[in-house]
Amino acid sequence: MILSYKSFRINGNISWEYVLASVVIFYLFFRFVFRKIVKKHTHRIMSSRLSEHCIFSFFDAKGYMVMSLMIAVGIAIRNAHLINPIYLGAFYLGLGPAILSAGIMFLISALHFDRRK
Repeated sequence: MILSYKSFRINGNISWEYVLASVVIFYLFFRFVFRKIVKKHTHRIMSSRLSEHCIFSFFDAKGYMVMSLMIAVGIAIRNAHLINPIYLGAFYLGLGPAILSAGIMFLISALHFDRRK
């Protein structure tokens, strides 16, 4: 979200198209990516026979590899200046809350772990 704020400062004020694009990006990423990831990994953890789980057990090895690749590609694209910062800002403004929402879903699952298991 800090990166989207920086793009606001570079490019002036916010337009309704910018906000609409951010809302669409939030919806698409949360609905079709992060919500499914949370459900998949929550189910995997709930069906595990372990009584206690490590903090890093949210994802499996493949999940950590995909996350690392996404972060690396995102940093590379931003640093290569291939995309206008205003578009990256709208993307980040949609992606950030989607990731935050997924984190909150994981936290809620963790708080209700004993009851759900």
